[in-house]
Amino acid sequence: MEIMTTNRFALQYLAKSMKLIENLVGIFSNEREDSPCRKPVLGILQRISFSKEPRMQMIKLGIIPIMFNIFKTEANEISDFTIQFLIATWMNLSLKKESYPYFEAHKTELISIVMDQMTSDNDNIRNYLNGTIFLLLISK
Repeated sequence: MEIMTTNRFALQYLAKSMKLIENLVGIFSNEREDSPCRKPVLGILQRISFSKEPRMQMIKLGIIPIMFNIFKTEANEISDFTIQFLIATWMNLSLKKESYPYFEAHKTELISIVMDQMTSDNDNIRNYLNGTIFLLLISK
């Protein structure tokens, strides 16, 4: 399924299934480590979060607090891939005003994550963080 999300038409097809998104968020939230199962699910969710309806559903299903919890409980154990895709998904989710209360509720954690990750050697992590911060700041 992860390979399908790299194709624009397949991604559009998958994004129409709200049950699929619900199942993916469930799998993502139930995995307790940076496992071979959670990584592809996160990749799929990140790509699906480009679309408006799936983005809204992910927000309503509470994916933002789940992501903050991953940083809180697994910060030293997660891979650069996971960090990059978590933050890229945040950036996509921050495009919707419905996400702002979730980011506001975790603002202390967000600042801590920003401080930790802005020195990352991974340019993508820094770029996605900058995009997330920019989108949240212009929302006020």
